[in-house]
Amino acid sequence: MRAGTSRRRYRSPADDEIGALGHAAQAFKDSMIEAERLRNAQKDAEEQADEARKVELARLGNEFQATVGNIVNAVSSASTELERPHARLMAMPRPRSSSRARPPWPRRRRPPMCNRSQLLPSR
Repeated sequence: MRAGTSRRRYRSPADDEIGALGHAAQAFKDSMIEAERLRNAQKDAEEQADEARKVELARLGNEFQATVGNIVNAVSSASTELERPHARLMAMPRPRSSSRARPPWPRRRRPPMCNRSQLLPSR
């Protein structure tokens, strides 16, 4: 280059179109990279949520099993406590009774039957 002279670069329409195409390709590449990053982040979040769900279900299952076990033990001990007095009562001798046992309450007597003519006033 000579002193005092400068070279100017002139842009042609082809340079502008190629540059625009290059920018569009770079923007497309950047958006694809971002989409892949977001997919990976979503996959990681779903895996963490699944793991947390599994842990919570296991905890609830263990808690339920412990509660049911306590209830079964309580019912079992209560039935054992009820069997002891029952066994003692069954071991007691029964009093001999006549063929027809009398009830412990007094027996009511039925009123005598009357016919309808006794209820109606005479004419």
